[in-house]
Amino acid sequence: MALNDHRMPGFGDLAGDSSHPNSPDYREPMYGEDDAEGDVANKLIESGDVAELVSDVRGALAALDWACAQTNVPRHLQQSFRSITARAKLLNRMVEAQVGVMS
Repeated sequence: MALNDHRMPGFGDLAGDSSHPNSPDYREPMYGEDDAEGDVANKLIESGDVAELVSDVRGALAALDWACAQTNVPRHLQQSFRSITARAKLLNRMVEAQVGVMS
């Protein structure tokens, strides 16, 4: 007799599992990753490390382009590569435009 797996409860499907978004008992955490990312961004601003982060992301553009061209990026990582590459290109254009304004 074959099992009908789609009818079997899995992780997060059981009532009482308030830690998984698929559970009917799920509750949004009071402090989540979005909150932590905002706090980290604020700390970077306060410490003056934002410029270094912009520089690092811009500097990674060539490595990201090379990795995309030379390797077969797994499907589950492709969106992340596209996203960070687009951010690096945007930051690069913004810095170049600012240099043009200030020159």
